[in-house]
Amino acid sequence: MRSAIAIGVVVCTALWYLASPGAAVAQTPSQEQVKANMRALHRDAIKRYDDFEFEAARDALREAVALAAEHGLEEDPLLARIFADLAVVYLSGLGDQAGARRALMRAVEINPEIAIDPAYKSPELDAMLDEIRSRGSASSADPPDGASGDPQSDPKNDPGSDPEGLEDPLAPRPDRVGTPKRLFASLGAGTAGAFVTGNTEQVGNEIQGGVAPELAHTRVEFGVFLSEHASASAEVRVGFPIGADLPGRAIVAPAGLLRLRYWLAPDASGLRLSFALGGGYVRHTVELTSGDQTGGTDTAAAGPLLTGGSIGYAIPIGDTVRISLDSDLLFGVPVVARFAGARTVFGVHASAQASLLLGF
Repeated sequence: MRSAIAIGVVVCTALWYLASPGAAVAQTPSQEQVKANMRALHRDAIKRYDDFEFEAARDALREAVALAAEHGLEEDPLLARIFADLAVVYLSGLGDQAGARRALMRAVEINPEIAIDPAYKSPELDAMLDEIRSRGSASSADPPDGASGDPQSDPKNDPGSDPEGLEDPLAPRPDRVGTPKRLFASLGAGTAGAFVTGNTEQVGNEIQGGVAPELAHTRVEFGVFLSEHASASAEVRVGFPIGADLPGRAIVAPAGLLRLRYWLAPDASGLRLSFALGGGYVRHTVELTSGDQTGGTDTAAAGPLLTGGSIGYAIPIGDTVRISLDSDLLFGVPVVARFAGARTVFGVHASAQASLLLGF
């Protein structure tokens, strides 16, 4: 009798435990819970991409793909959006065309109407997507490597931090309308020389020979990426006319510039071109060898209108740091004879500089 009672208690306890909601959830998460985790990984990946952390963005999306494969969500529309954004990371962030193509194939297979997010569109991605559709890759392509078509296998664990996802994975996202919000700051230094015409700043001697150095200058720049290839920035430049030795000489040359820059690569690396417009002085030293007063070194202040451009090359040091080498060509135009107490001259100023750029 006691044995029968004990067996009954054990059976009832087991049945109660298996019927409890907590036990069911602990055993197998619902698809809605899995999708919430996928959305959290997706949002985390977008943030990391905007912060130039391309490998981390890739890994988060790959884990979302692995979750979908593990829980039977291989054909869910959310996964199509994840694959489309994974293609953005591969092509625009990591320069991996093969990975981007295979991710887009899988996205189109799930949702033939999938489109690249407007915030991250590029001609290369649009052309690749059109080609995949035109070739019927959505129905005939082999599954990509890795879990459920992910371009690479063995996704790394990154559970994400935001449990709330996007309500509709195909709807426009308010936090991603327009262009990526990627800021950067740059600090640099360099040297320069110029061809100048006119008269020296203090003595007023006519400049002979025309070539004048600026031995050192520094610059600080703050900017924002308007798209994957374009940025706008404000720059403060301070030159030092080292070598000028007349009493009362100017010791700095301040200037401010607005700069529009085009980056050939979408990850802020490689060749870059810019146009600049601003005001201030670029001061150069001029030896007094003829004129009313000889001996010593005066200055020539080119400006106050400054305009020109630059060509440079950015070398990546990690996801968010770049070292850039640039050559600037600035024209100092004397739109007024004197500005802020200084005699102005015309000058064509060429400089070489190195800068450290940090994205955030």
